[in-house]
Amino acid sequence: MVYLNTLITLIGVIFCIPSLAQPLTSTVLIPSPSPILNKPLMDWNFDIRYRFQARDDASVSNYISNSNSLRARLSLDMQPDDDFLVHVRFSTGLGAASNIEQPLGKDGDLGTKSFGLDRASIQWQPNAHWAVTAGKFKNALHKPGASQLQWDNDYNPEGFAISYRIKIGEQSELKWTAINYLLDTTTDESTFPVLYGLQATFSQDFKTFKYTLNAEGLQYLDLDSRPVYGNIGTNTQSGDAYVVDYNIVGGGIDITYFGLPLPLLVYGDYAHNSILRENSTAHEAGVKYGDLANNYEWQFFAAYKEVGKDAFLDLFSEGAFMGGGTDNRGTVFGIGYQTTDNTTLQFNYFKGERYIAQGDASPTTDFEQLQTMFTVKY
Repeated sequence: MVYLNTLITLIGVIFCIPSLAQPLTSTVLIPSPSPILNKPLMDWNFDIRYRFQARDDASVSNYISNSNSLRARLSLDMQPDDDFLVHVRFSTGLGAASNIEQPLGKDGDLGTKSFGLDRASIQWQPNAHWAVTAGKFKNALHKPGASQLQWDNDYNPEGFAISYRIKIGEQSELKWTAINYLLDTTTDESTFPVLYGLQATFSQDFKTFKYTLNAEGLQYLDLDSRPVYGNIGTNTQSGDAYVVDYNIVGGGIDITYFGLPLPLLVYGDYAHNSILRENSTAHEAGVKYGDLANNYEWQFFAAYKEVGKDAFLDLFSEGAFMGGGTDNRGTVFGIGYQTTDNTTLQFNYFKGERYIAQGDASPTTDFEQLQTMFTVKY
């Protein structure tokens, strides 16, 4: 009941705060433009990214490592008619949900690298309001300021999502998104681990700034007592099994200001596992200046993040931040440069701590990492 009441309150804020800022006039509902319309019948895209990474992780006996990795992706969009869009993407990777990097020169493995199915989805949009997506697809949930608090950018869920959007006047839009993300359907039982949820977003776009508010409720079902998935292992476990399910209430905001030479974005993201009282919250706040939209443009960004041990499932959070998973905190600073239409150069520096929930019994450990990335898109 606490979980439902909190969710209702958060979603109520989505409606109430924006309405207080509006004049007391009649509201005109305008259909949102269809994202499918005006797409070419077939569209290919390709990108490749080379990454060098230097890491100092004190949790692994002051482990210092240098690594090189590659990410290559090839995607195809097809529009068989006005209502359907088919999307397929192949990518490098080792099968991890939040990391599709392919290590180079690791353990003498210099043979052919894996290149597998990263996305395969069908989207049905019967009109400008509704969209239904099924398969393996880009995360349908809005992430404020492109935050990776809960969701790594490389994570592509499997299941389906349904969204409904409507424009309110000329400057505002309201969107609802319902998700059903599958975790493990190979069990012989009548129930299986699944994530379902509902998110509401409200956005307004003015001449000098725009903002988006979001609130959401997410529930992982049937995880308690199941064997742990993946090899991250930062959630609470007992005998290599999960101890609790995760009922998450969260929300966020991002604001972009256009009155400077380059866009200025500030954002905040929050999540709380309502089942627990301790080590159950996570938050991220950051700022970005610039957007790498044109040649010879810069982007600077900084963010602080703290993630409780059981704030959410550790499988899908940002893989690069403090070694991935939950139970960590720290800052990240970055700078990017758009060298040409299709190439970017980026530097990221991470500094923080891992295993922050263990306290004096097992002190937190320092973590430091530097990344250099060069990306080419076509």
